[in-house]
Amino acid sequence: MCTICRTTSGRVKGRQIRCEIDLALSEYPIKGITVISKSQPKTFNIIHKSLLITSLEFDPVEGLLYFASTAGLLSSTLNGQNKVRHLEDVNRIAIDSKHALLFYTTSKSEEIGVMSLYGFEYTTIYNTNISSPDIISLDVDNRHIYWLNGMYGDIERIVYDGSSRELIMTNSLASSIVYSHIDERIYYSVQNTLNSCDRDGNDSAILWIGKSDVRIASVKSFQDNIYFIFTANNDTTLIKYFITEQKTETVFTLIDQNITDVAFLDSQLEDVDENNCTINFGDCTYFCLPLPDGEKTCITPEGKKDIDFKPPDITLPPIETTTFIQEGTVPPDPNVGAVVGDGKSCCDKVRSSWRECTLLLVFLGLCKFLLK
Repeated sequence: MCTICRTTSGRVKGRQIRCEIDLALSEYPIKGITVISKSQPKTFNIIHKSLLITSLEFDPVEGLLYFASTAGLLSSTLNGQNKVRHLEDVNRIAIDSKHALLFYTTSKSEEIGVMSLYGFEYTTIYNTNISSPDIISLDVDNRHIYWLNGMYGDIERIVYDGSSRELIMTNSLASSIVYSHIDERIYYSVQNTLNSCDRDGNDSAILWIGKSDVRIASVKSFQDNIYFIFTANNDTTLIKYFITEQKTETVFTLIDQNITDVAFLDSQLEDVDENNCTINFGDCTYFCLPLPDGEKTCITPEGKKDIDFKPPDITLPPIETTTFIQEGTVPPDPNVGAVVGDGKSCCDKVRSSWRECTLLLVFLGLCKFLLK
């Protein structure tokens, strides 16, 4: 059973997650998304069947799964319910939960864009002389985006607003990259090797070498370590690389499964970070982009015009539950919810109190206006 309960609306403090699952996997060619436990990988639940998934990310503030697919950019709860389609033509994604932003690359239009995780407005931030932008990763502390450009895997970098483009490494042949804030290094895969370099592309080193038939499909950073998945003979293995100890450990191997990407699900949801872009939405009309040195800029999404500041309408996602099934059994009813003592879900109670609070605020605001 997996339950997320939020104690108030929006990306603010107070959410908890009690969950048996801690991984979401996408499978090739077309299988969907499988949510599993690292300790019991044969216990699973398949969600979003028949979708070709190209990228997976987990929002550790709201507890939602975001994924790029043949149907565009979508999000859902961990049991596959409440699916929402946000964008078309999205190839790869990366989430900055600290500033409530999702960055993405597109395949047809060859662009890098950003979407707010508050109101889901979006805009293109860079589309000049880009060739097939692929995997992206974020340096949240320095407000930088790293991405693979072109068929030879050039590693490039820009600031969140699309400025200061830099070539970090040419012809790297990398197939996946991730930036680690722990040691401020870039980790990237080249066929059967895991490599790293500093944030400017220097001091490169080979960290792990697999057999000749190994192909690393995805590299991710989670809880101060690096994880990567590779396929060999139609089997997929998840490896953990300890940054400080500089050693590896096999987490599990899945037989006859070709996994292409992985997202890690935190057991405790994060509190929203209070910074110059999240406090009062950065005083922006739509959404705010943080910049280096503590600066920020306001973004006007595509098809919008600047208007007086108005906080976006944030709705509270419903409670979710996920029950595990053993392979070959019939899935349970996904609409079954967790309840508290009086038979109401904990989030139902929150909705009631939030509506009452909203009505009170509207009433007080009207009174203040009439007394002017």
